[in-house]
Amino acid sequence: MINNLLETAKKLYGSRKDEQGNCAFCSKYIGNDFCHCVQSQKPNKVLNKIRIKAGMLKRAELFGFALSFKQFAKVPLKYASITFDDYKVENKNQQKIKLAIQSYAIDTVKNFLTGKNLILKGNFGTAKSFLMSALCNSVCDLGYSAKFVNITDLVREVKHTFQDGTQKTEQDIIDEYANTDFLFLDDIDKQNPTEFVRNLVYSVINKRYE
Repeated sequence: MINNLLETAKKLYGSRKDEQGNCAFCSKYIGNDFCHCVQSQKPNKVLNKIRIKAGMLKRAELFGFALSFKQFAKVPLKYASITFDDYKVENKNQQKIKLAIQSYAIDTVKNFLTGKNLILKGNFGTAKSFLMSALCNSVCDLGYSAKFVNITDLVREVKHTFQDGTQKTEQDIIDEYANTDFLFLDDIDKQNPTEFVRNLVYSVINKRYE
């Protein structure tokens, strides 16, 4: 998996240094270090992302347990084991939507490295949560961590930390959702957009891009 990530990153951004250890962008000698030129910032961030992922997988192997990402993804119970095959297409528009989401799943490695988003819009009852769950299950099967959360539940989780005696803090909750490989926010338009809600969503999304 890590080799696949490294190979894909190289295709996307090129090598960050040449055989002599010089930065591939500004030609400064960097050896095994990171160059701090502007062009190197994105490749450096991506490489660090891969190293964090490798470290997590290594720790799991060291302690002798298999990571079951689905167990921690919090996909709604009724969708916990669904796949794209369970979505029955009834018209051309549904077929188009299904293919678009499957295309995102096919490019999971690239999307993980580049941070590409996918937004599903539609009326009530158009299977948005179903398809999001299928995509969430798909990335988990490929070895990526994921979190699926209804925006109302996210707000409730954070507000619970304001009570006396709670073990988690607001920042703990934000970090939990910000640090996962893939985040699925469901029904984001159903929550009253108060200043608190806007700041919470911003905090989670902004931290994912840091």
